[in-house]
Amino acid sequence: MNRSRRFSLVLSIAIFAAILGGPPPALAAVDRASISVETTYLLKTNLSFGAGTISAAETIVVKNTSGAAMSKINLSVMPRAFNELTSISKFSVDGVAVSTRWTNNSNLEMQLGRDLAVGATAIVKLSFAVRASGVIGTSLEGRLSKANGIMQVSHWFPIISDGHATRYPGDSQHTRVAKKIRLELTTDSSAVVIAAPGTRVSSSGRSHVYEMTNTRDFAFGASPNYQIATGSAGGVSISAYTTNGSGATAVARAMSAIVKYEAAYGQYQWSRLVIAQTGRPGSGNEYPAIVFLGGPMFAYRGVIAHELAHQWWYAMAGNDQLREPWLDEGLAEFTASYFVGTFHAYDSSRPVNSTVHEFPNLPAPMTSDDPDSYDLTIYFKGATFLNVLRTRMSTTRFFEGLRDLFAANRNGIVTSREFYDTMARHGAPTGYMSTFLRF
Repeated sequence: MNRSRRFSLVLSIAIFAAILGGPPPALAAVDRASISVETTYLLKTNLSFGAGTISAAETIVVKNTSGAAMSKINLSVMPRAFNELTSISKFSVDGVAVSTRWTNNSNLEMQLGRDLAVGATAIVKLSFAVRASGVIGTSLEGRLSKANGIMQVSHWFPIISDGHATRYPGDSQHTRVAKKIRLELTTDSSAVVIAAPGTRVSSSGRSHVYEMTNTRDFAFGASPNYQIATGSAGGVSISAYTTNGSGATAVARAMSAIVKYEAAYGQYQWSRLVIAQTGRPGSGNEYPAIVFLGGPMFAYRGVIAHELAHQWWYAMAGNDQLREPWLDEGLAEFTASYFVGTFHAYDSSRPVNSTVHEFPNLPAPMTSDDPDSYDLTIYFKGATFLNVLRTRMSTTRFFEGLRDLFAANRNGIVTSREFYDTMARHGAPTGYMSTFLRF
């Protein structure tokens, strides 16, 4: 190639790059995070029940399964939004220190220090400490709390998410299933009883080790006052940890629910189910293989039925709880209402699949009775929509559709569009569904 032709070629490439606004894509730096990764978590944790504090060294093994290279991850750190995070540091990837930055009230953007190719793995490490609050005015405040002789430890550790902030109403969390989460917990006293899901690898004195597979989170309770009631159903071991709630009643209702819900939707996938009393009297919270109930809530059949239904709709078949909260709350409320026999009236003109961002950033109880509120729309309108859909389809075809939807999204993420398409294949009237769902 002569000199003039070589100069023309270089000039053409430069002009082409300028038109595109930069270098060719192959040469561009990657600036991308993704929630679509394969993960395992190790949490080496010290808990001081007396002080209400937790410190942990966390290791996350991240495999890029997102379909494109990525250079960073987003960690949801909900304790920061409630001033419960006391420290977080020692960030490294594959043994090399990396930088981080807060992008909102609870999302920590963490650089990987390199472009992680599809199929490649990185080992992420960090340390953190949190203090459980005695403030339990709202459900989100109660998720990491110490009150009435009980610690509820949930939404407590940094977990890979999509960069969302923490806000009201609802659960304000979106995570994908991890292959495994292992908790290695040391308490300050052997008198502290731990209520934790998953496989109990070992438990002796102050040391407790649990492992859970195919789980999108890990929560546990702690109290020196826990009493335990047990039972089983369908091969599932059920344990209720209470201080003054009726553990035997909760176990009996859980046994009944497991039989009904497995017949309706599909098999429960873990060997254990834990029901743990929390220090907030009015709470009902769901996490994989564990639900938390306030003491008075143990007497309410509908509350227990709703929270246990979340094991199918949220824990196993997940959803984006900020963008489409009805896919766990509406389905759980329908399930409880259908099997208990009581549906609630609603006054809402909003689409059932409204996002949390369309509602005031206020705890749900503050707006529950307002027209178009979160509770009236997501819970009660969602449940009634599903029940009328059942009558229009026939009960048999309706539950066949939900079983298919559950099976297709076990350990995955279900969407409103997939719900619509799946139910339509089973004969659901699309005109009726379109009056409730917005696309």
